[in-house]
Amino acid sequence: MPSKQSLHLGVSQRLKMTARLQESLRLLQLPSAELRQEIQEQLYSNPMLEIDEEASLAENEAEHADTEPPLPPVQSPDGPEAEFHSLRRGSDLAADWSAAENVRSPSLHEHLRWQLGLAHLSAADMQIGAALIDAIDGQGLLRTDCAELARGLKPVPAVAEVEAVLRRIQHLDPPGVGARDLRECLLIQLDLLTERGEHWSAARRIVERFLPQASRADLRLLGKQTSYSEAQVRGALDLIKRLNPRPGANFSEAETGYIIPDLTVAKIDGQWTVQLCAESLPRLRCHSEYGVYLSRAAAGDRDYLCAQMQAAKGFLRSLAQRQETLLRVARAILAKQHAFFEHGSERLCALRLQDLAAELGLHESTISRATQQKYLSCPAGILELRFFFSARGAEGANSATAIRALIARLIEGEDPQKPLSDSALAACLRERGIAVARRTVAKYREMQGIGPARLRRRFA
Repeated sequence: MPSKQSLHLGVSQRLKMTARLQESLRLLQLPSAELRQEIQEQLYSNPMLEIDEEASLAENEAEHADTEPPLPPVQSPDGPEAEFHSLRRGSDLAADWSAAENVRSPSLHEHLRWQLGLAHLSAADMQIGAALIDAIDGQGLLRTDCAELARGLKPVPAVAEVEAVLRRIQHLDPPGVGARDLRECLLIQLDLLTERGEHWSAARRIVERFLPQASRADLRLLGKQTSYSEAQVRGALDLIKRLNPRPGANFSEAETGYIIPDLTVAKIDGQWTVQLCAESLPRLRCHSEYGVYLSRAAAGDRDYLCAQMQAAKGFLRSLAQRQETLLRVARAILAKQHAFFEHGSERLCALRLQDLAAELGLHESTISRATQQKYLSCPAGILELRFFFSARGAEGANSATAIRALIARLIEGEDPQKPLSDSALAACLRERGIAVARRTVAKYREMQGIGPARLRRRFA
């Protein structure tokens, strides 16, 4: 039989986010740099938004009253262009405001090409130099054989010519660039030193002939093999340690990212306080001449201006809500991690997102959005808000970050001739009431780039 059709009436509840809530959550998740770009786009697209010059100027004068002379007032144009200038004022300021952000540090290859261009080489040598620079890796070392590189050029140069240009490159900045191995890298840096102390010759001989033994820092063995005294060997090793085994590591192929903190924590009159950074974002407002433009506009333009004004007000409300949420979260972090700001990383307490969400009455995802790529400036430096969240690293309230800091301090104060093993470090932590397994200590030590005890030992 065919089924019968029927209608049923029911009631159900569903959670649906409004457009305003979606906009607020989107702005909350944006880091400071992307939010600045979003504000710039809003200033360009919405004529009802403008930068509050009076508030920004007042903040700037209050901050720099004792250090900088006041700037002369900006003269606005008169005549028929005044109205257009007033409407586009926010957009023009936004363009000037973001002009300084498009800054990129040169990469290692660009830095070398620029220096090579100042050397007044022939066209053939410039071609060889360009090929050599392209073959240098991100660490600043040349991983290609000169003979192999010469065969890839047209016309094929002699290997001696390639090596001659390579020696020119090896004298460029940074010192040691273009070396083919670690020994050559260290020797180049030693030869480029202008101030050669009493341990320079010993350091050069050790690098040239006894580099594997130097990595073990065995003063007695090195003294026996080189006929140097213990003081000479120690001074030579100290000089070698000041050299850079990866001369190109300080250069990046990516654009340089400048962190602008969203919040600042400082101790004022004996009390820790947290504030929003006034310079992180510009002060916005709805256009002050809105009523004048609305009265002069035609019927069709009036609807457009009203819609843009409503959009501007919604954007400002979402922006204010974002800043308020950031401030609430930062104040809660300050209360939970008060010991960190007083005593340092070793007193960082374990803290989870859900703990803070329950205390503030917010959803855990909101706390996650508010702490992702948001930065706080404090006496300890510029830290991401996520830094203050850490699972328990052991039985008790100690966080994994605090345990790593304590391990680093124990290693810093150890006897260099009898460095602490991972088992000894675990025992020291147990004496302080922190139960950590030996393998956990080894993992935390490696995360900080600290070698095992056998590599930290300095023989007498």
